[in-house]
Order: sequence, then C-alpha cells, then structure tokens
Amino acid sequence: MSSNNFCPLIREQCKRQGCMFWSEKAEKIMGEEAEKGDCSLNLFAKAVGRAIISIIGTEREGLSPLETSGLTDPRREITQLQQTEDELASELVDFIKKEFPEQESERYLPHTVTRLFWAQKGIDSILFDLHDPNYAVTHLKMEKAERIALERLSQERLLKEKEMLPEIVEKCIQWARKQGLKKLTKSNISFFLSECELKVSQTIKDILYNKVNFELSKNLKKQSKLAY
Repeated sequence: MSSNNFCPLIREQCKRQGCMFWSEKAEKIMGEEAEKGDCSLNLFAKAVGRAIISIIGTEREGLSPLETSGLTDPRREITQLQQTEDELASELVDFIKKEFPEQESERYLPHTVTRLFWAQKGIDSILFDLHDPNYAVTHLKMEKAERIALERLSQERLLKEKEMLPEIVEKCIQWARKQGLKKLTKSNISFFLSECELKVSQTIKDILYNKVNFELSKNLKKQSKLAY
C-alpha cells in the first residue's frame, strides 16, 4: 500500500509508519507475503477475500471447504441409543453420584457433566449433524433421560432434607429466641440457613417457615397464659 493511498479504517490517507498496522519488515500474513514496508491490514483483507472466493468456488463444484482443505468434518454420525430413557436416566444418576457427588444437591444438571456422560456413549452433545437421520430420535431420548435423572436427584434430595427437618426446625427456633424474634420472615429463614451453611429446596424452606412460626406462636401463647 503506497503512502498516498486512502485507508478505509481511519478514513484518511495511509499514515505508513504512524499506523499500528504498518509493517517495516517482510512477513507472511495468512499466506500473503508482505514486502518490507507494507500494510498488514490490507494483506489480511486480501487473504480473507481470497478465502471467500475459494469457498464459493468449491461449493459451486459440490465440494465442502473441509473436503478441499483436506480436513475432516468434526461432526460424527450420531450413535443410536439402545437403552430406554429410564435406563439412561439411572446410568446418568449413578455417573453423577460417582464422578460429581457435589452436583447431587444442585437444581440443574451442568452441561459439562452431561456432555461427559454422553461422550462415554460415543455422542458429542455439541458437535452433531442436524441432517443425521438419528439426530431427532437420539436427541429427544437424551433430553428425556436428563429430565428424568434431574427429577430423581431432586426427589432423593428432598427425602434427605425431610429427614433432617426436625433438627433444622429445633436449631431455627433456638436461633430465633437468641435473636429475640417472636415471628420469622422468609428473609429471616434465608439468613438462618446461610449462617448454618445449609442448602435446602424451596419446599423445605416453606415447611421450615411454617413450623418454626407455629412453634414460636404456641410458645408465646403459653407465656401469655402464665402471665395471667
């Protein structure tokens, strides 16, 4: 690019050495040879333009850019899953308990976890071919299995929380009395749980709120009767 050329980037005449894209040494940019004293941005634009023309040409010939470049398509034919949704869900639950036990208490299944599970079965849940005849059936089965697995983990977590509930209620009542509270708000419940570093479902939070306030109210009535 000569010094009297117009630059579309800065909308002024080329600044040569005053521009960050100016190269004073010979180099190669995306296959374009740069002479000593040349614009790297201009060379980049030429390379991109040439690549686009090449892609258009190969598509007209019925070839994919991957085929002409010698690269392999990363999308693999989707493996058909022989197991039922319930069987897959059971396997997924076992996989999570063994490999990611900390995820048992979560309200969702991270994609990083499910992707690893499906990868064991030869399925990449990110790279897939939408035109694969197995895609719709397999993807639907995967979605159903993940939903069933999440429901099972949620039910198991709820059962464990219910077993712990009497102990949590007692602790919460003692905490409320220490704070001098006669009735707890839902914010109080959340604060108590965070102080105790307890993660429970919304269902348990609601039960805890009702049970603790009932016990506090009952105790308040007893005190009122004794006062009379």
